Amino acid sequence: MFTMVKATIPVAIGAFVFSCATGLVVDAAPPPSLDSVIARLESNTARIVSQPSWHFRYHHSRDYSHAPPGYLTTYEPREIVNAGKGKWLFFSESIEKGGSTQSSWKNNISIRRRPTEMIITPDPDDLLFSRTHYTDLLALNLFPVIQLLSPDIKKLRHGDTAAAFRVDLLPEAIKTNINDYQLRPDVVDIGGHRCIVVERPERDIIWLDTDKGFALVKRRFAVQENKWGWQVENSEFFELMPGLWMPRIGRVERYHSDKSPPAMRGTVRSIEISKLIEARFTELPDSFFDIKPIDEGLVVDEIRGMSYTRYPPGTNMIQTLARRGPDLIAENWRSRALRYALLAAIGLCVVGIVFQIIRRRST
Repeated sequence: MFTMVKATIPVAIGAFVFSCATGLVVDAAPPPSLDSVIARLESNTARIVSQPSWHFRYHHSRDYSHAPPGYLTTYEPREIVNAGKGKWLFFSESIEKGGSTQSSWKNNISIRRRPTEMIITPDPDDLLFSRTHYTDLLALNLFPVIQLLSPDIKKLRHGDTAAAFRVDLLPEAIKTNINDYQLRPDVVDIGGHRCIVVERPERDIIWLDTDKGFALVKRRFAVQENKWGWQVENSEFFELMPGLWMPRIGRVERYHSDKSPPAMRGTVRSIEISKLIEARFTELPDSFFDIKPIDEGLVVDEIRGMSYTRYPPGTNMIQTLARRGPDLIAENWRSRALRYALLAAIGLCVVGIVFQIIRRRST
């Protein structure tokens, strides 16, 4: 009897350590098929985008205390809104210590607005697809298919559509690499959640709660094979609508890449926290997606191919030009002086070269 107990101790310890790392096995019954997982994830997304509108407002913060030397570590906490209505998209970001950004895609026109700058383009702003921290917690693909026009933008986004660069979205990531993904055989416990595990070895591990509509509880994603880029952990789930569960809090750990000092590679670089303030599906008015013009600042209109400066209403342009006149004259004088100096330097170089050629020929 004593021999049997002694022999099983190392096995038990090994099983305990493994379960702590990957989740305690709670059910050895076969999990659903990969096709059924994909279908459920598609259903979750469809239930949101089929609503009259969707609107998520949340608080977002980042801790850069683990950043490498010389890295910019300042990130002010902010409130973010992501919203959509059909093929229209909206993003806003308000920083607690001042400053805001808005962006929208409506009627095939993209507008980004900052306090003193507005940019109008025929291709959708990348902020609409990259500053979606809350819905990224569940890797939800709420983006409409929008064809890009600019060849340069297509190259930057790695495809012909606006969201082509988002290779992490579900279930598209699984469907695109269906032969590489597999289901682990057991249901495991992750923080009290009964989860199935969908895995692309050394690239992607996804824990989905079977009791909460396959909501994403945890995910570990590699930007390169066996080089983990980030990990998501969600908590405090609530049922937003029957069968659709969402987290109130999400935590993202991002890891150091090979560009960091050797001792830091693979360790935590930053920690992001998103806390949901409001989630609703009531129809938003069309005006919600309109961006108010700036009163003062630079407007870059790429659709009409022009840039101009706006001044506050009631501005006396004669007085404004009178005040700016000396500065403009000084700027023009400086630019002309620089231009003439460069031309003189080039002329002297040419004269010197010609002189050297004549001198060599004469000798």
